[in-house]
Amino acid sequence: MKLKDNPIGFKEIVVVDSCDFEEFYLYAEKLKSHLGIVYTKQIDDFDSLYWQFVFEDSIIVLSYDTFLGISIYPQDGNKSTLIDNQRIEELYKLIKSL
Repeated sequence: MKLKDNPIGFKEIVVVDSCDFEEFYLYAEKLKSHLGIVYTKQIDDFDSLYWQFVFEDSIIVLSYDTFLGISIYPQDGNKSTLIDNQRIEELYKLIKSL
């Protein structure tokens, strides 16, 4: 797992670079059970999943892509605020401690 600056201007947690759907579901459940995350919107596609949740008043996406793995980032992407990016950093610290 690593925290990185996405090239288009937002913070992103890359959880794992390569995995399958099953690992995504296990990770989503881990976040739910350990951090009390409630998924507010779930978009499931053929080769990707996008699940939104609110963390400290910022809308965050837990994402899975068959080619990119699992990542976590602000919902607004390159329009994310400084606060949204700080929330990603806070979330990264929490997840690392799990």
